[in-house]
Amino acid sequence: MTRPRALRARLLLPGVMIALGVAGCPKKKDKTDEEDATETVHDIEGALNLSSIDPSTVPAGEAFDATLFGAGFQPGATVYLGAEEASGVTYASPRTLEIRGPSMTAGRYDVEVVLPDGQRSRLVQGLRVENEAVDCREVVIYFDLDQDGLRSDSLAELKSNLSCLTGTSAPLTIEGHTDERGTTEYNLALGQRRAATVRDWLVRNSIASGRIRTVTVTRFLFSIPFFFFFFFFFFFF
Repeated sequence: MTRPRALRARLLLPGVMIALGVAGCPKKKDKTDEEDATETVHDIEGALNLSSIDPSTVPAGEAFDATLFGAGFQPGATVYLGAEEASGVTYASPRTLEIRGPSMTAGRYDVEVVLPDGQRSRLVQGLRVENEAVDCREVVIYFDLDQDGLRSDSLAELKSNLSCLTGTSAPLTIEGHTDERGTTEYNLALGQRRAATVRDWLVRNSIASGRIRTVTVTRFLFSIPFFFFFFFFFFFF
């Protein structure tokens, strides 16, 4: 079963360029004009310009390799990713730099190239650092023997999946499991109390109660001493 995909929209606004020409008598170019034009073109081609970084999205908490594209790069360039300085900057050509990015927290960061002569070029929020996606289609949490209160590790597991759970409106089934020990009546009641404990926690943390269905499952085919399970199943339409 695949996770729900986030939908992204990008609005492209067509740009309109209007060129205004003024008629007049043609001017004869002299040698000085040609030299000035050549020098101007040379200066533009040599100007520093950072245009992109690849990849532009990297996982949080991991160092990464990336390539910067643009123009006017020089040996000895320094690259900043937000406030962090990239290590291992390798000059490949006037249009390409290879870098080693540090481990970073999730967010959007400016990418800036600084040349030895002081020239700077910045790609505003050009790098996206994202946390690894959480798959909350099936979440397992544990309860102590004969207990229906959330343990600290179970609470941490619920919290780590909360953003994924709130990011969809899909229906949710909570199954309260017990093993074969004890009477059927006792196990059914225990499983229901456990399901209710998790349901109440989810509702207090912005999960709509109308999405949630609770059931009790007892008499496992096998026994696991001291531990009981909750399974969350999501069905996406």
